[in-house]
Amino acid sequence: MRSLNIPAGLVLCAVSSLALAVPVSFPGTNTGAIPDNDPNGRVVSFAVSGVIGPVASVELTADLTHTWAGDVTATLVAPSGVARLVVFGRLGTGRNSAGGDSSNLGGTYVFSDLGRPDLLPALLSLDSNTTLPAGNFRSTSPGAPGRSNAGGCPTSLRGVFAGLTAGEANGTWTLVVTDSFAGDLGSIGTTTLSLDALGPSIFANGFETAPAPAPEMLAPQGVSAPAHCINKVQADFTGDGLSDFVLARANGSNFDWFIREN
Repeated sequence: MRSLNIPAGLVLCAVSSLALAVPVSFPGTNTGAIPDNDPNGRVVSFAVSGVIGPVASVELTADLTHTWAGDVTATLVAPSGVARLVVFGRLGTGRNSAGGDSSNLGGTYVFSDLGRPDLLPALLSLDSNTTLPAGNFRSTSPGAPGRSNAGGCPTSLRGVFAGLTAGEANGTWTLVVTDSFAGDLGSIGTTTLSLDALGPSIFANGFETAPAPAPEMLAPQGVSAPAHCINKVQADFTGDGLSDFVLARANGSNFDWFIREN
């Protein structure tokens, strides 16, 4: 039998390249008009497959149009509902603006943990003639009638979806986009979900160098948060400037947390 004279380093390099995952993007289907004043909304689906390791970071890109930004809520849901997060919702809604902000959505909006903190710039004078600029933004907590106008604090896609196993991440992800009031219309166009997953280490004894963390894994949290999101009142888990009602209950070696908004 003839033997092949292949340098050992070449073999290791080839094996390692198969062991490490790279960010993968999945196109959304069922895009189109956002149903007006309909709690069921438009459900965009992403058929995710081939994830081989725990999710490290998530990025969502969406072409959005709407003539009243404060009407719209977008919620990203992992397969089987194992994890979900409001990406943004009811922008500008609060004590002084039950209908939310009247500016328009119109462009490509990217949501990741490396984005700017506010999709709705608090210092700008926005009205129905203004379109929120496209760009890269953090996900934010939703506004709600009756709460303070200090909502919309940055949240973390990584904090919710990072760590999902391959079994939890592979499957159908959904982006549910709803419109809360009648009269203004919008749509969602080209939409992409990108997942960065950590591949398995083929030499657990340290022979192989571990893959470098994704850039979002190294991004500091809160360094560019708006002033109203810093030094919040105690037990404010919703970013509305009010203390929430919290119950922690022992469950074996873990704790179950129950939070009710104020």
